[in-house]
Amino acid sequence: MNVSLLNKVLRLLLIYGVVCVAGSCQNKEIENVSPPSPFKVLESYSFSQKIPVFQVRLMASLLNLPSHINQRFQHDIRIYRLIYRSKYQNNNIRGSGIVIIPDNFSNPPILSAQRGTIFASKEAPSRFFFSLNNFAGNPTGFEILASLGYIVVIADLFGFGASENVFHPYLLKEPSARASYDMLQATVEFLEAEKISFDKKLFLTGYSQGGYTTLALQELLEKEPIPLLSLTAVTAGAGPYNIEKTMEEIIKDTLYENPAFLIYVFHAYNQHYGTDYLRSIIFQPEVADKIPILFNRQNTLGTINAALSKRLDSVFVPNFLNDLRKKRQIAWLRVFRENHTDNFTPQTPLRLFHSLSDEVVPVAVSREAYRNFLNRDANAVVSFFPTNTSSHATGISPMLLHSILWFDSLKMYPK
Repeated sequence: MNVSLLNKVLRLLLIYGVVCVAGSCQNKEIENVSPPSPFKVLESYSFSQKIPVFQVRLMASLLNLPSHINQRFQHDIRIYRLIYRSKYQNNNIRGSGIVIIPDNFSNPPILSAQRGTIFASKEAPSRFFFSLNNFAGNPTGFEILASLGYIVVIADLFGFGASENVFHPYLLKEPSARASYDMLQATVEFLEAEKISFDKKLFLTGYSQGGYTTLALQELLEKEPIPLLSLTAVTAGAGPYNIEKTMEEIIKDTLYENPAFLIYVFHAYNQHYGTDYLRSIIFQPEVADKIPILFNRQNTLGTINAALSKRLDSVFVPNFLNDLRKKRQIAWLRVFRENHTDNFTPQTPLRLFHSLSDEVVPVAVSREAYRNFLNRDANAVVSFFPTNTSSHATGISPMLLHSILWFDSLKMYPK
């Protein structure tokens, strides 16, 4: 998602005063409501802001969507922040995220959108806010889909928002799925509490890390359906679904332009599993010394990448890197495989997207995921669409366009 362009537009919009804020033009304001005890997952919720439809269309225009698609955005949207109860590593944890409601739309279905990779606290979906004299955070780009007639749900994921007491379990299957699943449960409770009607259809989408999380969530939802929701269709783009394959493709070369992503994976896995379990000396000493500072939730991707060498042998200890290339790092391979999200048999129609020119997540990862699904006899429900966009960042646009058209066609019909 080209978040930088969205940010520029939002800052311009502030100058012209086109943003509605809490208390100014929303239909219904809610402030820090703590639901009664019957709620199992939801802890509290609050109104954030309202965004008028003409601003939504301006934001949509930056996503390279055709003009006739932009005209589909018909509804003002209202954003609410939710805090909910969940579990991580057998401990209680508070999760958070946002729910975006379309105004004047009867019984909208729910669309759970999984965010891409973030590093800084300010990038969490629930931190996004702008007003006439204030701008904070980054949009994911999925917020505007509510204007098409969906209730859009976006979880911060553990490690951000209300759960900064833990390090973000980056590309770890169970906590990724659990945070998203419980956010959906909390959303249903919120909608019922506020008497907001909704259709039972549930759609999933996500790009990059969000693509990975989307498949993890799909598998969990198919095992444990949420009452009142019916999983209908799923799109996922450019996700590192198979961690082992992703690493294999990246470390074939001596250079990688985004070393922050690689360190994020290894550091998150060390935090999750414990260094006593994965006892490898992984990083070069000068890199290891920088990790606590670089990954302190204050720095963004650009800042972290700028502080690191693009040479893999300057980031990783050569022996470790060589063993990883030759598949001799057995403990690491084991935990990578535990966290693959392409090792189940989808029951719900799933469409995968990936740019042929992706420089961040190799397209070979999606090709392998597609083969894995076909080998599990899922050919009737899984499709793969390689795209001709120029980069990882631009690869989201064709997926988004396809998702809009496909989901809109399905929400018209009973399921």
